[in-house]
Amino acid sequence: MFVLCQYSARVMHLPIKGFYQMKEKENNTIDLLVQLKLNENLKNSFSHCFVNLPFFNRGPVSVSECLTSQGNLSVSTADPRVLVWNIGQKFPSKTLEVILKATLRCDPSKKLSSLQQDEFCIGNNCYIQVYFKIADYSLTNCNIDSKTVQVTPSIKYKINSVTELQASDYKIWNSHGDAVVGFPAPKFLTIYRHVP
Repeated sequence: MFVLCQYSARVMHLPIKGFYQMKEKENNTIDLLVQLKLNENLKNSFSHCFVNLPFFNRGPVSVSECLTSQGNLSVSTADPRVLVWNIGQKFPSKTLEVILKATLRCDPSKKLSSLQQDEFCIGNNCYIQVYFKIADYSLTNCNIDSKTVQVTPSIKYKINSVTELQASDYKIWNSHGDAVVGFPAPKFLTIYRHVP
């Protein structure tokens, strides 16, 4: 079996809207709030849905207090600076919203030099990364009709067509920090006309 076609597309609406707020306090303590809301037009059935919360340049992270409306929060086994919020396979059907509130402790005295660092992610500059996959769904309504696929030379074959929506680089930046991504200014701000 091999992949015949993959594509990425720009969409008019976000599949999941999010809000992320992280504040550093004294004694290497961090308060955070994450709110995610599923678009009401999206299929509410995931193969997986989880959020990574990396805390680069701070050392290992531990959870002091945690309140989630759904799922569970744990420290990644691969990187002790990353928290993983496993939301599960569905958002709550009434609100389509999940919330995470937590208080964390960092140990900057333990240097983890063997792990990747991000020079931008210091202080309040940080992000969360959302990973999800929805089987049998497409935002673009692009489908492959397996009856119209032709193979040359003519042989017996079986076509298995699969459609899925998968997040690849879905970051939400801290509202109290700076963001790496900038948006271009609207044209009406960049076009200057001199009228005599």
